[in-house]
Amino acid sequence: MLRNMIMAAAFAVWGLHPATANEQLYPIAQGNAWEYKAGQNTSRVKVVRREGEVWVLEHTLRGKTIFTEYLKVSRDGVRITKWVTAKGEVEFQPPVLAMKFNAKEGDSWTTASEIAAGSLEYAVEVLGEEEIEVQAGKYTAIKVRATMTEQNATTVIVQWYAPGVGMVKEETEADIQGKKSEFSKELSKFTPARGGDRTEGGVRCPKCGVEAKPGKKFCTECGAKLTPPKKTVAEKCGSCGAKYQGAEKFCSDCGAPRGPRKSESKPDVQKMFDQGFELMKKKQWAESEEIWTKIIEIDPKQGGAWNNRAICRREQGKAEEALADSNEAIRVMPQEGRSYWVRGTIYRLLQQNEKALADLRRAIELDPKLEEHIRPMIEEIESES
Repeated sequence: MLRNMIMAAAFAVWGLHPATANEQLYPIAQGNAWEYKAGQNTSRVKVVRREGEVWVLEHTLRGKTIFTEYLKVSRDGVRITKWVTAKGEVEFQPPVLAMKFNAKEGDSWTTASEIAAGSLEYAVEVLGEEEIEVQAGKYTAIKVRATMTEQNATTVIVQWYAPGVGMVKEETEADIQGKKSEFSKELSKFTPARGGDRTEGGVRCPKCGVEAKPGKKFCTECGAKLTPPKKTVAEKCGSCGAKYQGAEKFCSDCGAPRGPRKSESKPDVQKMFDQGFELMKKKQWAESEEIWTKIIEIDPKQGGAWNNRAICRREQGKAEEALADSNEAIRVMPQEGRSYWVRGTIYRLLQQNEKALADLRRAIELDPKLEEHIRPMIEEIESES
């Protein structure tokens, strides 16, 4: 039965799992939906509900549900608890660890799980980052390979995950009792749920999905930083100022196409960076912090802004806030040595020396040119132990 389920799952966008914590490589929120093209076929995946700690995803093809997946987001990562198809269901004991949070290139792990039909081994490797283009657009994605072995069946799945979007491409090779087959699919459309990450009066953690009470800044389950709900402001016509009532493409008062005022221009982020650096040189940390905050509001993917705001907050004695910013910088720029250097100095300030040493050494691994600056601090910490 499991072999048949593997085939059905592969065709229905098998293995859509949250990957690393790097900017939600697979964002789970009730109502989020994805469409994938596999040849002439279009398959769809949607987060339909949450049952306690488990999220339920329905995979459909030609309007029929052919595969239902049950995922549990825990402290260490995302686990597969159950698969259900028309052929029956398979429950994994223990749940299979599909992806660890904070996984990085070179990481690998294996889960041995018992199912009704016998034993199953699920091995995962994080292969690194790649630029990839699919029908839905161009992405910088994390490439992951998973190998599932069960009796006389072996399935190898290579997937690409893009931050904030999820899986954008998948290639599957299955060898079931000597019969080999290949599948390939790519993202054609991603539709995020409207307000899907919000709860009544509060917010849902972007990492583990746990609902947080209003006013909380960090998740009490996994420690991730929470983004407070933004006030909804009615959009106005860029020509006459009349308010839009819905999804109109043209203004009902003046007939102008929907869009910003022609006189409006995007902020010069590069100029703001220069301003921020000048203020940092003068050690005007509070003023510089304001600049980095504005840049982050304009473009949250500016890892340098997160890193620089972390420095400003560290210098003002705001260690916990600085650490949160530094974590965000590493999430956005996982291969940037300076990000680990900054976080290492913050851990040092917090007297978490083991974590400080790990980050400082990681910084040198990623950027050997930093060693002459970092080595003295490493030696200082080692001499204290």
